[in-house]
Amino acid sequence: MDFQGFLNGLADLYEDWGELQTTPRSPIFSEISAQIQDGSDPKVLQLLNWAVSNLEDNEVYCQLGCQLGSNLIGALSGHPEALAYAVETCLDAVGKEDRLEQLISNLESYRLTEQGFFLSSRF
Repeated sequence: MDFQGFLNGLADLYEDWGELQTTPRSPIFSEISAQIQDGSDPKVLQLLNWAVSNLEDNEVYCQLGCQLGSNLIGALSGHPEALAYAVETCLDAVGKEDRLEQLISNLESYRLTEQGFFLSSRF
């Protein structure tokens, strides 16, 4: 990851950078958060997306815990070349089929199912 590029570009991504209350300049992350409603913060979605922007060609985005997919969608949004490994740890709980179906449906609606490798695991 181009860590210096990541740090240098952060201020350009947010309104009121350096203040306690800041928001992403791009509205897409608020839209993702509102549509999926799994508690994800648009500021975090922007941060993850910027991190993916700064990955090197041979690097892959990895995420533990998918919930309904908003963090994964935020990270991969606008990066059709990026690949992700995602591990969901809560699929053994009650309602796992419903959550898994919703996760897949959310990824399909953003056309991201081909960019990820998904695993279910207990920790």
